[in-house]
Amino acid sequence: MAKEKKQVSEDVFELDGKQYKVVLHAVIIPEMGVRTKAEILFDEAAQKYLVEVGSSAVQEIV
Repeated sequence: MAKEKKQVSEDVFELDGKQYKVVLHAVIIPEMGVRTKAEILFDEAAQKYLVEVGSSAVQEIV
């Protein structure tokens, strides 16, 4: 059974113990295509990519 990904709040997701806010409504991710804010909040692969490349689509909450 797959582990259900929990959303922290309306625009925030948690990845590797840190929280990030999605600040754009949609982004184009190479090899994944267009991802909306709602999709990013539940797509761990998209989250990892955006964090790794330092995308301006997400901001770390300190």
